[in-house]
Amino acid sequence: MKSLFTFILVLFCLLITAPLFAAQAWKVDTAHSGIHFSVNHIFVPAKGFFNKYEADIRFDPQDLASSSFSMEIAVKSIFTNDAKRDKHLLSKDFFNARDYPKITFKSSSMEKVSDSRYNLKGMMTMKGVSKEITIPVTFHGVKDHPSVKGTRVAGLSGKFTIDRLAYNVGDGRFADLGVVGKDVDVELEMMLLK
Repeated sequence: MKSLFTFILVLFCLLITAPLFAAQAWKVDTAHSGIHFSVNHIFVPAKGFFNKYEADIRFDPQDLASSSFSMEIAVKSIFTNDAKRDKHLLSKDFFNARDYPKITFKSSSMEKVSDSRYNLKGMMTMKGVSKEITIPVTFHGVKDHPSVKGTRVAGLSGKFTIDRLAYNVGDGRFADLGVVGKDVDVELEMMLLK
């Protein structure tokens, strides 16, 4: 009976203290972070970025099981340094931002590849289409912020390629004409604060 009581007490203590050991949340320093993309336009790449997004990042390299990464991007915040092109990208020819205003990603797992590299697996949803993808990310480390007392700072970056046609971003006409490629290179640069 005593051993049963001890077991229940230990289990209770583990349950109430488990959140203390979960990966801690990081806030994205948006002034020093970015979501950039590049897609071939005939012979040269057209580049741009999204400047409005929200992210929920919980990361601890020693506790990948409780680490997670989710992001919500405002499609209307796209910027390619050409107002006419941005308007076209927001139209039904591409993103159809009126009906599909957000791009989302939610991680399902994170696995270590090397000392600083990880594979972030999860579901990306764009224009109503959800597909599982893997994003290779590099964790650049964590340290005391050199100019903000009492704050820890970390760096995280990732590069991956998606087929925009797989998400119905375009019907293939412009790709067939050789005007806009179907493969889009995406680059994440995240400065994280805690």
